[in-house]
Amino acid sequence: MTLTNINKRSDRGFTIIELLIVIVVIAILAAITIVAYNGIQNRAKTTSGNSLAANISKKIEAWNTVNSAYPTYCQLVTNSLSPTGAAPTAGTAGAGTCAAGGSTAGSETKLDQVNSIAPATNATTSAQSGTVANGGTVVTLHNCSATLGYNIWYWDYSASTPAAVKVTVGTGC
Repeated sequence: MTLTNINKRSDRGFTIIELLIVIVVIAILAAITIVAYNGIQNRAKTTSGNSLAANISKKIEAWNTVNSAYPTYCQLVTNSLSPTGAAPTAGTAGAGTCAAGGSTAGSETKLDQVNSIAPATNATTSAQSGTVANGGTVVTLHNCSATLGYNIWYWDYSASTPAAVKVTVGTGC
């Protein structure tokens, strides 16, 4: 055995500075990823709400074309010309106590998911509350009249502060 082999230290490992640098780099990468992910989620919620509002507006316009008048809330959710019952309270999604009655309004006017819409109390405010603001999955409707049409609101989450966006069907309110 030589003298040079005895004097060599074989300690292996990282210094505290090296470990801190790695931890800081990982923290920076995690922060960038979280911010990017939240932005993507918000754009997806906005797109979902916009798509839902566009789909419902097409169904409402189809109803108007087929029946020469805009539907009431219960007519829209039941796809029938003489429904019974009442819409749910403003800001609550679904059919409420609306039940089908009379003949159907046509397959082109049938809504696939009635739990994706909620009635609004008036035409000038979005009445966004409760499930309506739930991730862009619900839009709010206000029926102006059988001749004027609807206002439809959905949430725009891409802004720094989420805001309601209005889509007008017919001449609106």
